[in-house]
Amino acid sequence: MSRIELNHWYIKDNELSISLIKFYTKIKILKNDQTIYYQLYVKGNEDKELTFNFYTIEDAILFTEQVIAKSHDTDEILGKYISMFENEKFKSPYSKKKKMV
Repeated sequence: MSRIELNHWYIKDNELSISLIKFYTKIKILKNDQTIYYQLYVKGNEDKELTFNFYTIEDAILFTEQVIAKSHDTDEILGKYISMFENEKFKSPYSKKKKMV
């Protein structure tokens, strides 16, 4: 469990949003045939818009607070997302759960 650090998140129509110094982000809750997922939209000052998918709201919020809030441009955010995804830093509903003994 993680603690939400930034105190200016907004909730409206089942969406979370926050305006950061250089970026505006919005998290939508979506569903496909198999699972619920969270889509994170990032809009930067240079009018580039990025969209990322997460399997937990925790990962989407932490990515916003720990990566996006500290980034300088959307290219940096994209690079960090790709690196974290490749290094399996995000939770997945498809990973095997360990059995408690």
